[in-house]
Amino acid sequence: MIIRRIGRLLLSVMLFIVFPLSAQIKGKVFVDSNANGVLDANESGVGRVAVQDGTNVVLTDDQGNFTLPAGDGCRYITMTVPSGYRAVNNHYLPYSPAQKEYNLALKKSPVDTHRGFSFIQIADTESSESGQWVDDLKNYVTANPTAFIVHTGDICYKPGIEFHGSQVRTEQMGTPVYYCVGNHDLVKGKYGEEFWQENFGPAWYSFDVEDCHFMVTPMLGGDYAPSYKRADLFRWMKNDLSVVDPGKKIVLFNHDLWFQGDNFTFKAGNDSIDFAAKNLMAFIYGHWHVHFFRPDTKTGIATYCSSTPDKGGIDHSPSCFRVFHIDALNRMRSETRYSYIKDQLTIVYPNDQQPVYIDGGVLTVRANIYKTESAVRSARAAVVRNGSPVLWSDLTPDTDWAWSGLLQVADTDNELIVEATFENGTNLTKQITIKRLGRKPIVKVGEEWTNLAGNAAHNMQIDRSLSFPLAVNWVRNVGSNIFMVSPVISDGKVYTATIDDDRADLCVALAYDLVTGEQRWKAPMGNSVKNTIACDGARLFAANAEGVLFAIDNETGKWDWAQKVTEPMLPALVQGIAVDRGVVYAGQGKWLSAVSILTGKPIWTNDQWNMGEGTTSTITVGDGVVLASAHWRGLYAHDAATGKLLWSKTDDEIRFRDGSASFYDGRFYLASSGTIFVIDPRSGNILQQKSTGYRFHSAAVPLVTPKLIVVATSDNGVVAFDRQSMKEVWHFQTGPALFYTSPYTKKGERSVEVTPIRVGSSVFFGANDGYFYAVDLHTGICQWKYNMGVPIFSSAAISGNSLLVSDFAGNLYSFSLGK
Repeated sequence: MIIRRIGRLLLSVMLFIVFPLSAQIKGKVFVDSNANGVLDANESGVGRVAVQDGTNVVLTDDQGNFTLPAGDGCRYITMTVPSGYRAVNNHYLPYSPAQKEYNLALKKSPVDTHRGFSFIQIADTESSESGQWVDDLKNYVTANPTAFIVHTGDICYKPGIEFHGSQVRTEQMGTPVYYCVGNHDLVKGKYGEEFWQENFGPAWYSFDVEDCHFMVTPMLGGDYAPSYKRADLFRWMKNDLSVVDPGKKIVLFNHDLWFQGDNFTFKAGNDSIDFAAKNLMAFIYGHWHVHFFRPDTKTGIATYCSSTPDKGGIDHSPSCFRVFHIDALNRMRSETRYSYIKDQLTIVYPNDQQPVYIDGGVLTVRANIYKTESAVRSARAAVVRNGSPVLWSDLTPDTDWAWSGLLQVADTDNELIVEATFENGTNLTKQITIKRLGRKPIVKVGEEWTNLAGNAAHNMQIDRSLSFPLAVNWVRNVGSNIFMVSPVISDGKVYTATIDDDRADLCVALAYDLVTGEQRWKAPMGNSVKNTIACDGARLFAANAEGVLFAIDNETGKWDWAQKVTEPMLPALVQGIAVDRGVVYAGQGKWLSAVSILTGKPIWTNDQWNMGEGTTSTITVGDGVVLASAHWRGLYAHDAATGKLLWSKTDDEIRFRDGSASFYDGRFYLASSGTIFVIDPRSGNILQQKSTGYRFHSAAVPLVTPKLIVVATSDNGVVAFDRQSMKEVWHFQTGPALFYTSPYTKKGERSVEVTPIRVGSSVFFGANDGYFYAVDLHTGICQWKYNMGVPIFSSAAISGNSLLVSDFAGNLYSFSLGK
């Protein structure tokens, strides 16, 4: 007893020395049994809860009591919400020198996290108005127990801050909502974060869930200077970590990534925090409007960049929110949930409009199924006889959208039903009529299709007659999503590549036999391949999001060589590549290179311009000129042989651009912003331009014919213009996008992200509404369409009598162009 009293006396003396009596404030963290926010006589305290004043951090005693100095600059008294609890009202109280007692209220969390838990990240909403994306979040949380939501910043200016501060909070979302300060959240006032803090409280704080310690940190600069400095944040982080159990995993939230490579050290002056040594598990951020995951192979730390839930990303990432799952062993994985999807079930093979050949009474059934607010629990298929389903067969998931399975079908069966059950208990069904082919289509190998739109000039066109509807030769699922990778064809094989922005282990390049559809090989790519690939007859070339260009042997699927072709920083590499005359052109900004296809060694590298925010365009080669881009920066032309910069264009109509140029009849044709340009390749002189009123923020190439320029739009389908007069000839309007991809599209836009391909008098293209179309070249009248039930970002490829295209669900389709 005497020893205990001496210990208490020593502690009191130490507290008096560290925290002078005149500056001390006291308070209690307590369980608020009636949730009135007031400490009542019968309510007990919670021990070992961290409480901070912006700099100093202390733990509550066994009765929940704490003492803090509240020194200069203190604005809030903030608690680290402990695992198993939620804050009543807020996790903070505003500080006033006149107030000496701060009681912080907790209540038990209704979410059981002991066997693992989930949380949601949203980013860069930049919005001052509600929309379906908010309802999607609410509905997802209702259907799926969620520990919390974190917004990693850029609510954007006072209107956005006011909207989120009143409409996207814990009360409305049904789970705690935490906010980071973004660069556009620092607005005019006494100091940059003043208005943000009036709505969301402290600029930095932490909270715990099970064995994970989450640290919310602000952007260190932005539109207006904040009152805090790097050293201020550093002191708090160091103090916060000092009271954290060393065995806990650390997760950092910020608007932007702090670290590059495998160095996870945060420095301030001569001091530093090595977060790798502090058990950092993940760094989660936004800012770039891209979806990008990078696992660090040296430290095991993962970094996640997420795009926005309400609109398309700058790299055309789908509108989405990211769900993180942490299991009982502290293993983290993420899951992308695409916004705006309501009750989507489409049977893509067989399809009720196109005939199929059923071999030996066994039918492969393929369906694309999705709902934003709930994952699919199970799916099954059956034939329908006498009006009732019989012979049910389970389908298994191939990707987050695609399901498939085998079904026994009798010669007399011509009706098929698919049923899906979701985790929230709802069901969807779809029934179709099977149209049969009398014999298996004969597939003939023809021309090689080595680049986007056939060649490095992106101008390949096929002259032949067609008969609609097109029959299906075969469909294969590649095991992961396919983004803006269009198939290329060489040596009797068709090639594609995948994305996986949640784990990266499903990122591969694949080869399939053009005739049979059998997989020939699969090569690991290390990270997502987000844009066009190319081949030269002996090798396939593809660049991953981390900026590594791979040359893959066409026969074996083994890497011949790998070459770094982008700066070791964000944004991720999204620009498409091109191959022409023994050279592959790849990379961004000052890493844009001409690389030998044989050795992988650069022939030349650009040193004239920077990559800015990256670009979704594909490099174009024509008349000895390499045309490349930097989104929001400019358009740049280099001599293909020497790399010399021939010219650049940085005016607003060209630099705010997403698509690529086509080289046709000695000229570059480019659709940018709302204008069509015709440019001389060597001089850069603009020979013709036309402002159209459409939005050309699609990641597409114009189709140029002797009479027409056919252009995909980001908001209004596909439009054809007279090549000479630039007058509109026809306009084909697709359906509204299932989800949004083009930057800042979000309100019913009818986006087409792919390059139109001409075959005879037909133009083929897929759209964000989930349909693959053929329209008449001269009139724009729809000749045929195929419902894939998921957005299509892949342009078509042609060889012999086959047309190849893929959907976002990872299905690769081969259609017959013959009768």
